[in-house]
Formats: sequence, C-alpha cells, structure tokens
Amino acid sequence: MAWTAGADRLTGDLITSAQWNNYLGATGSLEYLKGRFNWLAASVQLVADLNRSTDLAFTDKDITANTSATAAWAVLRLSISTDSTGGSGDMAQLAVRRNGDTPTNYPDLWTNSNNGDLDGAYVTGMVIVGLDASQIFEYAIQITGTIQVDSWIHLLGYIDG
Repeated sequence: MAWTAGADRLTGDLITSAQWNNYLGATGSLEYLKGRFNWLAASVQLVADLNRSTDLAFTDKDITANTSATAAWAVLRLSISTDSTGGSGDMAQLAVRRNGDTPTNYPDLWTNSNNGDLDGAYVTGMVIVGLDASQIFEYAIQITGTIQVDSWIHLLGYIDG
C-alpha cells in the first residue's frame, strides 16, 4: 500500500521508512528532525525563587539569550524544595505554560504534605513547554496552606520550530 500526501493512516498500519522519508520530500525525512533538538552542554538556571510562602501569578520568562533564533519549545527541569510545612494539606505547585495561553492543563510539579513531602522534601521533574514567537514562556507558583518552598527552573535544551 502506497502512502500519499494527505492520506490518513489507521492505528496499526505499517509505514516503512522509505514511505516516511518520501512523504514530504526532504522536509519530511527523519533527517529533518535531527538538527531540531538541541541539548545544552550545561543547563542554564532560569529561575530561583526562594522562601516563597504566597502565590506568584504567571510571570514571563524570556529565554532568547540561551536558544537559537528559531526555538519553539523548551525542555525544562522544574524543582521544588520544601523548607517548612504547617500541617496536613499544605501544597505548592510550580507550573509553566506558553506565554499568552490559558490552557486547562499545563506542565507542572507539586509538593504535598499529604503525600509525605514534609520539611526538606525535594521534588523534581522534566517538562517540555511551548514558547511564543518571542521565545517567552510563563511560570507560576501556587501555594495552599502554610508552606514555604524554594523553586528552580533550569533550561536543559530546546527544540527549533
């Protein structure tokens, strides 16, 4: 079965590498993606928010100094360290989203005293976030209860658009 431009594929259909490489000519080749993923030799600390015990509304973060002119996505490491908690139900969320978007769901990281994240707990995770045309994403910190946290965002790499 030949695969032609614009053809729908069904789950389970086999697409050979030859079909994929010829789908859109040179720009459809898997080789096209090779130069799009850029891993930094050393991560860049973009945010260090220490001793936070109140909410921080979504705040712009420009990363043009650390990417190429065509970066469209950022690969980030989010980290939260719990300094202190007041008791049950204390939570902190570190969230990111593309600048200007207001999605229902977005990449985030939580620390939660109900899950055993007590004083000294450290939570970290890797996420991918979209960048606007000016290479800006937004981050926010949501606090619930009596908790104090330190939060960091590191740029690990980026994907050109």
